[in-house]
Order: sequence, then C-alpha cells, then structure tokens
Amino acid sequence: MAKEAFDEWVLAQYEGIFFRSPFALVAENQFGRSYIDQCTSCLDGESLPWQRLENKEHMKRVFPTITGPSTGDNFYGYCNFSAGWADAQLAIAVFRDRCLERGVSFVSGLRGTVSGFQVDPSTKRITAVETEAGNTMSGDMFILAAGAWTSRLVSMYNSTLATGQVLGFIKLTEVEMKKYRDLPICINFTTGWFCFPPHPDSMYLKFAVHGWGYTHTTRTDGSSAGTATAPVGRESDNAIGLSAPPHRRAFRRTNFAPEDGVQRLRQGLQQILPELSSREFDRTAVCWYTDTPTGDFIMDFHPDHPNLFLATGGSGQ
Repeated sequence: MAKEAFDEWVLAQYEGIFFRSPFALVAENQFGRSYIDQCTSCLDGESLPWQRLENKEHMKRVFPTITGPSTGDNFYGYCNFSAGWADAQLAIAVFRDRCLERGVSFVSGLRGTVSGFQVDPSTKRITAVETEAGNTMSGDMFILAAGAWTSRLVSMYNSTLATGQVLGFIKLTEVEMKKYRDLPICINFTTGWFCFPPHPDSMYLKFAVHGWGYTHTTRTDGSSAGTATAPVGRESDNAIGLSAPPHRRAFRRTNFAPEDGVQRLRQGLQQILPELSSREFDRTAVCWYTDTPTGDFIMDFHPDHPNLFLATGGSGQ
C-alpha cells in the first residue's frame, strides 16, 4: 500500500505538495531493531533501495546536517530513499477542488457537524445522520472517516484509542533554511521523536513525539469529563469514559502542549540538532491520533451497522 501511494505522490500533478526526502529510522532497543529488520525485509521484497546506517558516525556522514548523536549507545538504523512528505493542507485543498469539480457537495458548520446516527431498530442499518444544528441527512450508504472523533459516534469495541501527541515548530531564517534543507525525515523508534525537513514556503521546522500520548476523557453521554489531559497508562480522576478530542475549545489558549511533552521535544532535538534544542519554539500543539493496538488501519464495515463503512485507525501514519 505504501509503495502504491508513493508511486502516486511522485506524479507531476502533486509537485509542490509532495516532497521527496530520505527517511532515516533509528532505534536503541531490541523491539526497535526487530521493527527495522521487518522494514528492510519489506523493502527487499519490493526491490526498493535502502541503506544500512552502521553507527552514529556513519549516519552523520550520510546526513551531514545531523549534528547530534541521534541515539543512545545501542545504535541501529537504516535509510529508505523511496520516501517523502506531503503538505497536508495543500493536499486537502486539491482533493476538495477535485471533488467540487465532480459535483460533490460539502456541508460545513453546525449543519455539517455530525452528532449521532438514526438507526433502524429492526435491521441496524443507519438511515440518517443527526447534526449539531438539529437537522438530519438521510442516505443509503455512510462512510465514517472521523479520525480521533470516531468513538464519539459509534462503538469501536476497544479497537482504537484517541491520543494527543505533542508537536513543535521553529521558524528558520534564510541562512538556516539553506543549512537544513537536506535534513532527512528522521524517526527515533525508541523515543518516538521525529522531524521533517523544513517547509520550503513556511520556513518552519516541524518535529513531534509519537509516544503513549495523552487522553481527554468524555462521559458516556458525550459531555466532557474534564478539560485536563492525562498521559495514557496513568490513572486519572477524569478517566470515566471514552477518550476523544475536546468537543469545543475549553479555553482561548491555542499555542499549548503539556510541559512534559515539550521537554521530550527538546530532548529529541538535542539528539539530532542540539544547536536548536534550547531555542524558543514558535508554536506548540497537540495533534490527535487514532491509535490501534497493532498500528494497522481499520477499513471495513462496522459489525453492528451493515451500511456504515469505517475508514479510521491512522495511528499517526
């Protein structure tokens, strides 16, 4: 699937949206080493080029932009050259325009915000969606691609967990853009820290941590159980319902990430680009993932509703 997607992204129609870039994956523990071996085995199966990164010094020779140690003592890594990253905002805009050209209608605002389903009790088929504006829209087939909000609308039977992951941005200067333009996509599988090459237009360096993350629990009636976030795996007084992103912003602060998450962002920078690790972040945020136990997507009909197709479980991919 990834190879087919890559072959589409590199087409001329996505120029300026998709940017080819080497992908370097490093790890320090046995689980990470095993994952890397599986990755390289898959690449060999597709006859795709990759390069073993023998040690920290070798990684710096391959990618001179990296100035830090990259990992702890037990280095293990490889680089995949059939890789890249996409400007999600531009990609969605292009997809929207193509839909409009084909006659697709978009309903936004409260009239387009789904709050629930109407279900035929005898067949369990969904007959309509209800919106926050109080109107309904009927249909024969429904596709639910609501990401981290999925469990708010339908039972996922513990197959997904909505988690908030921290990310940060540093605005680079023109000189720094030239210095870091050849930075690879880099992920430390042990710590979960990763970064992208700087965006050529916005000049932002983006980095994040994909770890256990944070949950925001809601009551079973959909109301918020609290505005505080709690790290997954720890007990919380608010943990009385499902985890989902806040339904509405509870406070005006938008440039926010939990302090311990910000520290992990800095620790990751210290390993890759230590000269930037103490720099003030121009922006921080929490990005919501829909994690599954295995990291696999969920693309199938819902077991309770034969005309509801699920497209979710991105797990940050």
